[in-house]
Amino acid sequence: MALHKNLEKHIKTLNLNELEELFNILSSLLISPTYSSDFNEEIKEAKYFKGEICPRCYENHIIKYGKRYDRQRFKCKKCGKVFDERTSSIISSTKLPLDKWYKYITLLVNKATIRECANELGVSVKTSFFMRHRILDCLNIILGKGFVSGIVESDETYFRVSYKGHHSKGTNFILPRKPHKRGGQKQGKSSSDKLRGISNEKVCVGICIDRKGNVISEKLCTGRVKFSQLKDFFNNKIGEGSTLCVDSHYSYMKIPTVFNVTLKRIESGKYKDGIYHIQHANSYHSRLKGWIKDFNGVATKYLQNYLTWFRWCEITKKEKDISKVKELFINLVTTENYSTINTIKNRYIELS
Repeated sequence: MALHKNLEKHIKTLNLNELEELFNILSSLLISPTYSSDFNEEIKEAKYFKGEICPRCYENHIIKYGKRYDRQRFKCKKCGKVFDERTSSIISSTKLPLDKWYKYITLLVNKATIRECANELGVSVKTSFFMRHRILDCLNIILGKGFVSGIVESDETYFRVSYKGHHSKGTNFILPRKPHKRGGQKQGKSSSDKLRGISNEKVCVGICIDRKGNVISEKLCTGRVKFSQLKDFFNNKIGEGSTLCVDSHYSYMKIPTVFNVTLKRIESGKYKDGIYHIQHANSYHSRLKGWIKDFNGVATKYLQNYLTWFRWCEITKKEKDISKVKELFINLVTTENYSTINTIKNRYIELS
């Protein structure tokens, strides 16, 4: 007990930089060889809390099949698949050690850039990029699509269509519009801003949030949203009997005919109608745009990953960094994910 008090006393004398350094040391120690056996046990318990199941055929006719790297391997008697607790996870086909993935997630939580992560881990920028998107692809699976109920607010926000990442050598990509030439222009708006308002050069992102803080956040289309896209957006994600607060957009008019909800339209020029408004949705838009601005432009084909990342940040904003890093890490390495370099690199914009 006296040791704890002395440690606390010394820690309180540290400045911010020293505290950050101490945090990094402690984070590394948590999965260093000294503690790795305990950490692996936590991963195993999280992975097999319902018993050992084959990741290929999902049968439970499993036998022990020796050890490798001090990890118990199993074999499925039905399909012959050999696996352990890391099979089919983000770390199953990587040569990077566990501590580097843990440190990357720590950096991700702190919103470090891809280049900063590469420098910290001693890997290439390309490797850092693929690590980020394997993690974010997996985060999409962990969080799911989301579900809202009760008093629900829905609105759209727009981002520029970005074709970053489509111009690699050896691809057959053809830019579907004239290039936006920004160099040598007079001070003012770039050519991409000449189409004012909503156009097919803007990506529509639907945001739906209830009073409990549950959020749905998805790419919908390019240009103005239509009823068919809203129907897909709400399908299996909004509770029966909910009150849906929206603006005066006509595309929402048919929503009550498909879903058992009450529509509350906020007329143009008004901000609320009693307890009904869309201010929480608009506030979410504002925070999202401010947060995503720091990335200096996100490719549209990866935009959904960033929407999910921000949603996770909102869900966990009251938790301590060290606890949410560990929880996220265990969730990531125990969730099935089949993203590869090729599936990430060859992703295309799929919007109507």
